[in-house]
Amino acid sequence: MVPLPETASFISEKYDQHDCVRQTIEKVLPEEIRYLENYDRMKMAKADLVDMPDYQNSLMIQFLEQNRGKFSKRSRTKEFNFRSDEECTRIEELYADIFSAP
Repeated sequence: MVPLPETASFISEKYDQHDCVRQTIEKVLPEEIRYLENYDRMKMAKADLVDMPDYQNSLMIQFLEQNRGKFSKRSRTKEFNFRSDEECTRIEELYADIFSAP
């Protein structure tokens, strides 16, 4: 018995969906969990160093993500100009330590 083309297509689609679900479970979800754990660790570690509202914490982490763990000149002078160079450098170091850990 030869499968009908619709059956072969249906099986192929189910196989693709299975692969997608497996990849999500095995790769995407663990990466997301690791990111969220690192994000929380960053917020807690930074809170010991400087006090700032949650929205600024989020913004700071986004800037660091976008610029490979470093504050851009603009973010230092415009968004976080109330922070000293030493504080910004220490925050960059925290980010590197936390987000580069396996």
